[in-house]
Amino acid sequence: MDFNAYLRIAEDGRVTVYTGKIEMGQDVVTSLAQMAADELGVALEAIDMVMGDTDRCPFGNGTYGSLSVRVFGPALRSAAAEAKAVLLTLASEHLKLPQEQLKVEKGVVFVAADRSKRVTFSRLAMGQRIARKPDGKAVTKGVADFAVMGRPTKRRDAAVKVSGKALYAGNCLPPPRRGISARVESGSTSIRSGSPNRRTMRGTPALRTAWSSGSSRNSLALCGW
Repeated sequence: MDFNAYLRIAEDGRVTVYTGKIEMGQDVVTSLAQMAADELGVALEAIDMVMGDTDRCPFGNGTYGSLSVRVFGPALRSAAAEAKAVLLTLASEHLKLPQEQLKVEKGVVFVAADRSKRVTFSRLAMGQRIARKPDGKAVTKGVADFAVMGRPTKRRDAAVKVSGKALYAGNCLPPPRRGISARVESGSTSIRSGSPNRRTMRGTPALRTAWSSGSSRNSLALCGW
């Protein structure tokens, strides 16, 4: 496993986590960030999540059946633990001290006996892909050592959910195609050429749902200008 596929440390110290999973109301945008922050040793607020971007994220095998936390979560934790192990090795070389004398807190490696001797993750990583590999198998934290996981925190999706501004996969529409319209009624589909009805569609979203008066029939019209 290449931990660089899962996370990147920028020059300003912020950590970007990449996951093929998507956020659809279950708040994995928060729980996965907690896992990465805890294992890597950075503040939760320093984590930025990139989710479901097929150009940048590792294959996620879908978002269903608790696969995000239960299956991807351990892989993300292992990646963060490996990254931390490599960063500790780099810090040991930078500070010229054995790793046993070093501690990590909020993205900073410091000497346990003298906190003034320190180096940040951002300085070690320099926003670049970390080519080094851990000397041995990195071990993830035990429950007793959790500092972020399992602790109460504010949901990252709370504000947009309460305000109705949250956007999910169902809000995404294909780019409009000029002169093509489609209509779905009672299970049947028809495609026709020509311009859509500008008078009825002007100022409305590309996807329009209309319920026929006095009928349970649901009509969907997908129109492009």
